[in-house]
Amino acid sequence: MEEINSSRRAPFGANPVVGDAGRATQQRILSAAAEVFASEGYARTSVEAITDRAGCSRPTFYQYFSGKEDLHRRLAARLGSELAALVDDLRPVDATPSGRDALAVWLTGLTSTYERYRAVTDSFSASTRTDDRMVRGAATLSDRYRETLAAAIVGTPETGVDVTAVAAVVNSVAFGACTFRQRMGGVPAGRLTEALADTVHRSFFGPLDGINVGARKRSRIPKRPPPLTNQTPDLPSRRGRQTRERLLTAATTAFATLGYDAVRVDDIAREAGVSHGSFYRYFADKEAIYAEHLQAVMTEVVDLTDELPTEHPQQWMDRYFEMYGRAGGILSNLPEAYAAGVRGAVEARGAGAAALARALGRRPFGDTDADIYVAFALLDVVPATAFRRGAAASDSTLRAAARVLDRGLFGRTG
Repeated sequence: MEEINSSRRAPFGANPVVGDAGRATQQRILSAAAEVFASEGYARTSVEAITDRAGCSRPTFYQYFSGKEDLHRRLAARLGSELAALVDDLRPVDATPSGRDALAVWLTGLTSTYERYRAVTDSFSASTRTDDRMVRGAATLSDRYRETLAAAIVGTPETGVDVTAVAAVVNSVAFGACTFRQRMGGVPAGRLTEALADTVHRSFFGPLDGINVGARKRSRIPKRPPPLTNQTPDLPSRRGRQTRERLLTAATTAFATLGYDAVRVDDIAREAGVSHGSFYRYFADKEAIYAEHLQAVMTEVVDLTDELPTEHPQQWMDRYFEMYGRAGGILSNLPEAYAAGVRGAVEARGAGAAALARALGRRPFGDTDADIYVAFALLDVVPATAFRRGAAASDSTLRAAARVLDRGLFGRTG
C-alpha cells in the first residue's frame, strides 16, 4: 500500500507542514474513523459521523483528508506497511518442524496485525469497489506476499507443483481466515494460527506426521438440516412472473457491482427497467430479494460441500468455481450481509459452517472448529478475487486451490 502525505491539503494554510497540534488532530480523526468504520461499515460511514466522533468540524477534517476514501486509504497504508515488514522477516520454509514453525511465526504476526486493524480489514471489500488506488495497493502487497512466500519454500515432496500459484492461494486463504474469524468469532487467535500453519505446510509438502498432522480435536459435528426452501409466490400472470425474474436478475448484477451495503432499491429497479413502485409489488425490500437468491445458492453450496472429501478434488473445484461464477453477485456479498445482520445471511453462514464441519469432521486429524475459517477463506476469498476481476480463474489457480483443498485441508496423499 502506498503511503499517504500527511501535510495539510491546499489551499488550507500558508504553511502545509503539520505541527504537533495538527498531528494530534489527524490522529484523533484517524482513531475516530477506525471506530466508525468498525461499527457502521464502510458504505454507511459518513464524514459527519467521523467528525462527530472526533469532535472536530468539517473544515478541520478537510484540511487533512479529501474524504472518507482518503482517510480509509491512510489507515490501509499503515496496515500495508506493517504487513510488508512482516512478510520480509519470513524465514525459509522446508519440510522440517522448523519450516512449519517459520510459517506459524509469520501467521501469528498476521493474525495479531489483523486484530489491530479490524476497521480496515472488515471494510476492505466494500472500499475497493469505489477506490481504484486501494485495489492497486492491495494488488501490489499481494504480489509481494506471493513472491516472498514462494521464494521461502525450500523443496517440495512432489514434482510438478506450481509453488508460486500455491503461494498465491494460501496467501489469500491466510488473510481471509483472519477476516472470517473476526466476523464470526468463537476460536482463539492461537488456534487459528496453528490450524493455518498446518494447512499451509501441508499444501506445499503434503501431510507429515508429527510435523503438520496432529491429533484430532473433538468438536460437535452437526447433522444436515432439512433442505432450504424458497418462498416464491404463485404469480398468476405471465407478465408478473417475467417482471419478478427481471428483478432477480437485476439484483444479482447490482449486488455484484455495488456491494450489498451500497445497493438501493432504485438501483435494482433501474437495472430491471421497472419503476420503484413496481419493485415493492414483488419484494418487501432489498433484504428480501437478496435473501431469496441466497437461499437457492446456499442449497447448492451445501450440496457440493457434503461431497467432501473427494477422490477428484480438481473436478470438484472446477464445479465450485463454475457455481461461484453464476452466483458471485450473491456469494461475494455474503460477508457484508452477514456483518449487517441481514435476515437469512446469518442462517446461510451457519448452514455453510455446518456443512464444512461435517466434511472436516470426517478427517482422522485436525482442529475442525479452527479449520472451518480456513475452509471458508479458500471457498470464498479465492473465487471472489477472480469474480471481482471479471475473469474466470486461471488453470493454475484452480489447480492450486484443488491442492490446498486436497492436501492442505484434508491431508490426502493420493
